[in-house]
Amino acid sequence: MSIMFERLSQDRDAIDRDRRKVPRTIVSSAAILSTAHGDRVEVVLGDVSTHGCNIRSDVDWLKCGRFVTVGLGNDPPVQAIIRWVRHGASGLEFLHPLSDTCAEWQMLINTGWEA
Repeated sequence: MSIMFERLSQDRDAIDRDRRKVPRTIVSSAAILSTAHGDRVEVVLGDVSTHGCNIRSDVDWLKCGRFVTVGLGNDPPVQAIIRWVRHGASGLEFLHPLSDTCAEWQMLINTGWEA
């Protein structure tokens, strides 16, 4: 039975990738995730595009539909909504696509992996 759920999960991941507006760049970079309620945690970005990102964190307050901000370096925090949460990872969709003025985000997207 668990094999069936694993296959369903893999199929769902493939569907999610196909719906993306633009390709994502694989990265590994620290960022700060915050909520309007004062929750704040350091997360690791797993991939990023101008429309969203994947983060890794095990905090229990990450819930689908919750609005957050994600900060990277000196750029102003970006507003996002949590679209999915599973196995210590979450997918965020930015409320507005990243602009060219988001220098640190754009550098990360254009260069990829960062330790």
